[in-house]
Amino acid sequence: MLPGRLSLKNFCGHADTEFSFDDFQSALVIGKVKDNDRFSNGAGKSTIFNAIEYVLFNEIQFSALEKIIRDGCDVCRVEFDFTSSLDKSIYRIVRSNSRKTGTDVRLFKKDNDEWQDLTQRRVSDTEKEIVKIVGFNYKAFCASVLFSQSGSENNVQKDFGNLPNLTPEKRKSVLREVLQLNVYANYEKLAKNKFSNVQYNLEKQKVILTTIGDPDTLLVSLTKEQEESDKILTIYNKNISFIKDKLASLKSEYTLLSDKVSGSRAKISSITNTESICKDGIAKSHKTIEDLKLKIASLPKEAKDIQKELDSMQSWVDEHKKEQIDIEPLNIDASKLLEKFLSAKNALIIVKVKLEELNNPITEEKNCSHCHQNISEEHKHNWTIKNKEEILKLEKDKITLNKDLLELADSRAEVDTLIGTRIAIKNTLSTWESKIDYLSKELEAKRLLYKNYNVLLEDHIVSLRSKNIELETIQQELSALIVLDKNNLTFNRLDELRLDITKSSNKETQLSSEISNLIGKQAIIKHKVEQSILNRIKIIDLKKDIQELEKSLQLHSKVIQAFGSNGIPSLITHSILDELQGEANKWLLKLRPGLQLQFVVINDKNTNKDKDKEDTLDILYFIDGNQREYKQLSGAQKIIVSLSLKLAILFIINKRLGVDIKLMLLDEVNQPLDPGSTEIFAEIIKVIQNELKVLVITHDENLKYKFSHTILIEQDENNVSKGRLCINTH
Repeated sequence: MLPGRLSLKNFCGHADTEFSFDDFQSALVIGKVKDNDRFSNGAGKSTIFNAIEYVLFNEIQFSALEKIIRDGCDVCRVEFDFTSSLDKSIYRIVRSNSRKTGTDVRLFKKDNDEWQDLTQRRVSDTEKEIVKIVGFNYKAFCASVLFSQSGSENNVQKDFGNLPNLTPEKRKSVLREVLQLNVYANYEKLAKNKFSNVQYNLEKQKVILTTIGDPDTLLVSLTKEQEESDKILTIYNKNISFIKDKLASLKSEYTLLSDKVSGSRAKISSITNTESICKDGIAKSHKTIEDLKLKIASLPKEAKDIQKELDSMQSWVDEHKKEQIDIEPLNIDASKLLEKFLSAKNALIIVKVKLEELNNPITEEKNCSHCHQNISEEHKHNWTIKNKEEILKLEKDKITLNKDLLELADSRAEVDTLIGTRIAIKNTLSTWESKIDYLSKELEAKRLLYKNYNVLLEDHIVSLRSKNIELETIQQELSALIVLDKNNLTFNRLDELRLDITKSSNKETQLSSEISNLIGKQAIIKHKVEQSILNRIKIIDLKKDIQELEKSLQLHSKVIQAFGSNGIPSLITHSILDELQGEANKWLLKLRPGLQLQFVVINDKNTNKDKDKEDTLDILYFIDGNQREYKQLSGAQKIIVSLSLKLAILFIINKRLGVDIKLMLLDEVNQPLDPGSTEIFAEIIKVIQNELKVLVITHDENLKYKFSHTILIEQDENNVSKGRLCINTH
């Protein structure tokens, strides 16, 4: 993958930054805040690298995706053009994010001077196409392209960014993922699933084999049981044949004799039926007579009770009819009392009004309010005396009127009570007269019913006598026929034949049932024989299946071992270690002669408990042939070692995965270097840029003069950044 062009629109702090990788081999990324060269932190230098991670792999350094959108904007957009090592075509990835519509990714391919849209209908399908075209994943990118010494918070960058800093246990795992050998883990999982299925089917077949048992032994037993059953069936068939012949003979004889005596027996049967009917009629007559007697006995008491109630009610009605219950005179008296009551009440109101006027004191005014004459003291005195006399008189009238009102109220209450009583008596009289009429009719009905029941009783008694005489005649005739029938030998023989036929029929039925049971038992034996023969064949097939499944189980066990962490992935990892070591030392020879490294695979599988434990990978370091620990190396030496390993991994990825990555991103890796080491670092970049496009982020002002091109990130007073490519003229 050869980078071509990078464009940022409202991505993080960048408003509009664009540059082409075609214009340089290496460039220094520097910053300037508010037009001051002395300040560069926060200008947005690392955002360039973040944009490349985002556009290629949809990876961000923030907790939420929308935080990559610049403040005050709704949409951000990153474009990246590159030449694919797969088909040497130029591709463009456009990845954007909107606060309203969310994320979007589009893929284009350059066809002459036009861009052909390769974007799929679903985002996930477009992402798969990008992975195919780029040819490597984000972990491989962190392990080979991106080199940061600033301590990234990204876990992937921590694990894959610097191989020397990892533990021996972690290094092999990282190399396996970088080389995309984890696909074997998927194969291992598939093999384990298949192994489990085969194992399940094997156990299932074994269980089936166990449940079938021994069909050969069962066949011998069934054959013996079948022979015994055939013998018994032969005997039963002979017996039933004899019984059928005997039964046919008995039935023939019975038919002949039955025809002879059928007339006599028919007559006996007819008379017997007549006797039964007559007895039923007599029983019904007895029942009817008893019912009528009970009803006749109960009717006088019922009539007596009705008559008693009727006499009591009639006496009350006659007594109250004599009373004068005319209400109209009482209503007239009530009206008169009401008029007197209202008249007295009005008179009382007038007296109260006058008393109220007289009780008011005389005014102090000099002139009279009526005649407007001057009021003298004598006049006032005379008026006061007269006023007191008038008040006494009115008070007496008031007492008299109150007394009259009370008397009138009592009189009205008495009249109202009398009216209510007379109305109640009148209503009760009407009700009881209706009831007397009803009871009179009911009493008459009871008398008529009593008469009718007596007539019916006499009729049923006469009918019962007649039926008893008829029954006596029938029984005499039947007794004579029965005596005659007993003296007839033909009838006796018929009874014997009937008994023999019944016994023979029962025996035939019993034998037929036993034969049916025996035939059913034979059918079951036959089915068991057939099933045993099938089971014998099934056992042969099951044993073959079990052998095949056991072979398959062994094969899948070997496949699991092959795809496991100590199988093919381990072999591939081991096979590239020498190549990786040689490539790293080749770069170390170019960058720092005398500094070399060596990979050591540590196998710690001493016990059965540790047999599945993975090998670990240690790194030994040598300076002029003397072994050193990684902690003993200087800052510059550590950077050179890490950079050499990055380049070596890049070489291995390009070779093993069939990609050609032409990019190296270095983020503040020169931070711990002294001036002398910085000079060496600049020389290292010059060596690397012959094969790769290199971007270097730094705060070191001295490095500016070592690069012909710089990408200047300028941030204004509003914290808005813009980047541009500059050519150094020093």
